[in-house]
Amino acid sequence: MPRKAASPEEAAGESGPEEMEAGRPRPVLRSVNSREPSQVIFCNRSPRVVLPLWLNFDGEPQPYPILPPGTGRRIHSYRGHLWLFRDAGTHDGLLVNQTELFVPSLNVDGQPIFANITLPGITGLCHPGALWCWDHSLRGLCALPADVLTECNISSSTCSCPGISL
Repeated sequence: MPRKAASPEEAAGESGPEEMEAGRPRPVLRSVNSREPSQVIFCNRSPRVVLPLWLNFDGEPQPYPILPPGTGRRIHSYRGHLWLFRDAGTHDGLLVNQTELFVPSLNVDGQPIFANITLPGITGLCHPGALWCWDHSLRGLCALPADVLTECNISSSTCSCPGISL
């Protein structure tokens, strides 16, 4: 049966009559039932235990099995499904492919789509004790202000400097 044209309220992202009769508007952020499969690999590139959350068709978060640091998992998802990633202990938001929300696309030549999960803020390669950090997203060196060095988590190969905005 063909779907009727959206009302002006629905087209504008507002609640339509069906949602209002149910007593609550439908969330704006919710997965779309595309029925178009997408093979995805969740890659936890953070030092945190990650909790993947799928936003179902009603916009309710559905937890999936946790990902320990440095691990990955193949997921059978669908185009138009929405995913968020949280620290399993603190529920702090994490980034996926340098953004807050992951939406799988169609696979090209059977290759899976990678969802690289990282900490927010500047992350990259650091020289221990140095005043600079290599920022992968900017593909360049970033100077670290002296007053922020105490907040930086610098090891021999990586650094994460929360609170620095460029």
